[in-house]
Amino acid sequence: MTTEHFNYPLDASQYKLLDCIGRGATSEVYAAQCLANNSMVAIKLVNLEAYPLEIEFLRQEVAFWSSTQHEQVVQYYGSFVSGPMLYILMEYMAGGSVSDIMRFSYPKGFPDESVIATILLAILKALDYIHSHNELHRDVKPGNALIGSDGKVKIGDFGVAATLLENGQRRRARYTVIGTPCYMAPEILQEELGYTQKADIWSFGITAIELATGSAPYSNLQPLAVVQKILKAPPPHLTVDQGFSPELCNLVKLCLNHDPTKRPSAQELLQLPFFKKVQSPDYIKDAIVNKLPSLEKRYGKTNSNSPNNFVQSAPKPNTDWDFGDSKPQIDILTFNLPQNQQKPQPQQQQQQQQQGLQQQQVQQKPVQNDQKENDEGVRKGRFKVTKQPSNPVQQQNQQIPQSASLPSNVTTESSTAGLEAVVASLTEKVVKLSEENQQIRAEIRSLLEAVQSLGKK
Repeated sequence: MTTEHFNYPLDASQYKLLDCIGRGATSEVYAAQCLANNSMVAIKLVNLEAYPLEIEFLRQEVAFWSSTQHEQVVQYYGSFVSGPMLYILMEYMAGGSVSDIMRFSYPKGFPDESVIATILLAILKALDYIHSHNELHRDVKPGNALIGSDGKVKIGDFGVAATLLENGQRRRARYTVIGTPCYMAPEILQEELGYTQKADIWSFGITAIELATGSAPYSNLQPLAVVQKILKAPPPHLTVDQGFSPELCNLVKLCLNHDPTKRPSAQELLQLPFFKKVQSPDYIKDAIVNKLPSLEKRYGKTNSNSPNNFVQSAPKPNTDWDFGDSKPQIDILTFNLPQNQQKPQPQQQQQQQQQGLQQQQVQQKPVQNDQKENDEGVRKGRFKVTKQPSNPVQQQNQQIPQSASLPSNVTTESSTAGLEAVVASLTEKVVKLSEENQQIRAEIRSLLEAVQSLGKK
């Protein structure tokens, strides 16, 4: 894979936010210009005050991603904190997500199976790579398949990616309910069973149906009905009578088996005859990308894409899952701020971002090819904490490297006190979020028990 390499500063003042090009449950993605090298990047912004996510979750988001070098995976450039905002820098994919392209031009799906095969092959190659490293993506869907201006398809959003390695040994299964509901495998909803990479294969099969028909199965139903359908109904499928090829119908059938042990691996799926229809990136470029308005124009027609909206936004009033076709689905469970926590004023947040007033900066260092790291270091990520003076011009001073633990080599009392205050604040937030997470998990279990009870009736 040949890629032009630039240096991407970990400094908010070095990026000019242009237009919003995507929204998730706790974040927004912007097209931005890097002033240091005049290149386009995509920046994922997470408002840590409005959405106080667990620090370990944020570390996991980029731990595997930062060490990944694969032509079907969106490149990660770095991350840092500026004021209340977490910045995640990544490759700019000018074509946008496959989901957005379908909503704009192909609401009933792609009529050309060569296009479907080319998109699915890119996703499958990425999954094969991810699974070969004992990882899961856990949120495979058209919204996370991105197309570049050159027609290349890549998979992104490792916000819920999970590792199957623990202390150097392969973990048997995962147990956390995370992902986008309509694409969830049955074993994910039956949390006590655990799940493996085969859950991604189910999501891949649902993705194939959406590319062919324009919508995911059950996407028009209410949450309780969706869960019941996934658990109790026969697997979704495509038929030749609908106008689809036998090869595509067979691919979907193989992926959507209620028994995960009977689903093929990504490597096995790559051998299917359906992928003989695959075309080059130039084919995708000419057939799709060149016929579309710019990503910013497309997104702006149906959404507000002002770069100031997200900084001023407040948390959503309730934790919910949105199953509608007209809105992006919520990707992960979101948490409300505790009632006694003061919400920062929007104007203050905007001023902090513009003035570059930072108290700490957490930076993930990508693993270099010549850098020797053990599995523990790679999985946790490598971080740098910066205690910064009030003048943003001096922000390169007093940098203190550390891994995932509290640094012990701080030389001044003021720096030590400042870092201890930061750690205490983060620890308090983690404890509160853990308590809320336990309550939500209990509610999910109650919902599943109610669904199973209804099924028996």
